Amino acid sequence: MTLALMAYLAASSNAFGIVATVSVVAVEPGVGIIHELEPGETATMIVIVRWDDPSAQFAGMRGDTIASGPMGDITNVGSALRDPGATQPFVRLGEPWAGSLVGTDIAIIPQTFTATPWPWTLSNEEMQFVHFDWTAPAVSSPTEVRFDFRAHPLAPSPRFFPNLGFVVNWVEADTTYVGTTLTILPAPASLGMVVCSLGLMARTRRGSERRPSSIAPSGGRR
Repeated sequence: MTLALMAYLAASSNAFGIVATVSVVAVEPGVGIIHELEPGETATMIVIVRWDDPSAQFAGMRGDTIASGPMGDITNVGSALRDPGATQPFVRLGEPWAGSLVGTDIAIIPQTFTATPWPWTLSNEEMQFVHFDWTAPAVSSPTEVRFDFRAHPLAPSPRFFPNLGFVVNWVEADTTYVGTTLTILPAPASLGMVVCSLGLMARTRRGSERRPSSIAPSGGRR
């Protein structure tokens, strides 16, 4: 890359000044955003991109959705950006690894080459980048699991095509990353275990009440 081209791209980025937020949220269908799970329960983890300029078309993003621990199982990885009815963007959903999703890489063709807008071109208020189901593991005490999107070093921020994709040189946004925390609560004891425990306590108490004292009464016969 020549110095002149680097200077032009830097100037373009500064001129458009797009501001973005990349958030990770945990959602339970029919409930909404959640922050607690029990072992074996599943939440849908969604990476959401928002940006301040509705005239800018999303161009792409690359990175990993990391779960601290590591723990949990991942299934049903998908993306709203994989649209079978349109020209396919470059989509690498990533691979599950120890409760995290690593290697997600999605790039979009600019609108000027597709003739029609992408369905998500103007959805700057909430665009779902990638999603997956995460199932909580067994724990013996309340355990917090943190989820964060970590951008790849070669693409440290989401990229955008200004002016509805009619400017084909992408620019990187000034980006804030926001994660979320799930607290995994130990599964409650079953009713049968509780009843057995109460029965054992009652038998122990009755046994202690019937046991004769081994200490002779004061002033008794010797």
